[in-house]
Amino acid sequence: MCYRARIARGTPRFVGTTVDVTDERQTRPLDLRRLRLLCAPIDLGSGVLDTATQLIGYKARATVDSAPYEAEPDVQVLNQLGELYAERGAAPDLLLVPAAIDPATPPSPPDPDTGQLDHFRCHAAQPHGGPTAFAPGQQVTVQEPSGAVVYALKRLRRLCDPVDALGSPIKHAANSLTCYTAKRARGQGARTPERGLRAADQFGAATLDALGEREICLPTRAIARCNGAQALCDRRYDAVSYPTTHNAMSNAEEGWLVPNQTFAVARQLDDGVRGLMLDTWYFAGAAVLCHGGDVFPCDRSGMKPLADGLAEIKAFLDRRPSEVVSIIFESYISEADTLAAFMASGLLGYTHVQAMADPWPTLRELIAADTRLVVFTDRSSSVLPWHHYVWDYAWETHYSFENPEDFSCAINRGSMANRLFILNHFLTRFFGSPQLAEMVNYDPLFIDRAEQCQAESGRLPNFVTVDHYNIGDVFSVVDQLNGLAP
Repeated sequence: MCYRARIARGTPRFVGTTVDVTDERQTRPLDLRRLRLLCAPIDLGSGVLDTATQLIGYKARATVDSAPYEAEPDVQVLNQLGELYAERGAAPDLLLVPAAIDPATPPSPPDPDTGQLDHFRCHAAQPHGGPTAFAPGQQVTVQEPSGAVVYALKRLRRLCDPVDALGSPIKHAANSLTCYTAKRARGQGARTPERGLRAADQFGAATLDALGEREICLPTRAIARCNGAQALCDRRYDAVSYPTTHNAMSNAEEGWLVPNQTFAVARQLDDGVRGLMLDTWYFAGAAVLCHGGDVFPCDRSGMKPLADGLAEIKAFLDRRPSEVVSIIFESYISEADTLAAFMASGLLGYTHVQAMADPWPTLRELIAADTRLVVFTDRSSSVLPWHHYVWDYAWETHYSFENPEDFSCAINRGSMANRLFILNHFLTRFFGSPQLAEMVNYDPLFIDRAEQCQAESGRLPNFVTVDHYNIGDVFSVVDQLNGLAP
């Protein structure tokens, strides 16, 4: 519940300041002007996660020299009221900062390491189609100390997203807030203002007056972009192209022998890779990510515990709640050990289960369900429902080309009746190398081949697979295949 708030008369005023805020795309400064709101946790029937922390809302605006924000015209809002599509304004108008409040005694500010609340950057919003698209009068019941109080929600007012600010990283990236103008329903009586409240946040101490109720903000899943683009949200998974790394675990950054990639998996995901080809083997009885196995022992060629590698993918999905990622395993370990690694890493809860006969869901549906990891394996004996046998779902081009002139679009494994297409676009002369990537990762050869294979097969290349993804034009090629290129 957010109350209209002000600095108490006769006490020090808030001095405006500039802070840097970071969302999932970039860091930008905000000018904070004055204190506007005090937001306290309320119980809507399911308890309160963090009773000790409140939020102070400061009037905010982007600095003149910062990169401009973009309006988002079609944000899907999912909360306890149901589903709503909203138009989010370009300019931010509030920053919500965690705070401690006491009626009389000056408190200490919340510990950013142990508190459960994020900072939130808020933008004005209205229902998609204009203000009248929201049906006013919807009610929520708040459990207050004096008993249950019913509030009517008058209109959608703002959307607030968690941000990294003032040295506090985002704790719950998927949890946004939708704020509605709220008023007590008839017959509920009026609230008595609270004056002289002692407050402390990262800006210091203050004395506040909390006046009338202004807004109720509900926990929300807000989906504005899918894999970085609003245009991809309502496309089925099999109608989207994904930048994909061949032997993704084998990388120079972590010192692997003759690596296929320059950077580690965590960096690949941050840079925009959304498909990972990973090899699993045993070493000293443990399941590891490794390339070579019996031919090049893992302790020489490079390795990482499988659970540790999967934990890096989970960390990315935790931070980026609107991204869909795929793994294609070349597996030399058991199903039981694969499952154990997924459970140990915490990644299992993100996996999607796809029946062969069913159409693929859209990216929006995968994101809304929070089943944003699609996993394939080359083990035909796979029995885990989320561990899909890849050649039942996909087909591929050959992967053993040595020279650019050897490239073709001919099928290698799988059936062209399958809906997913793996375009292997790399050269191998016993090993891959940056020099070989330099020969084929650039346009026009790259986009010409991708479009040729699409024309010949009638299938969109879904997994555009390369060595040394940081060399050349893989992201541009995928954007063009997705129709996103300028």
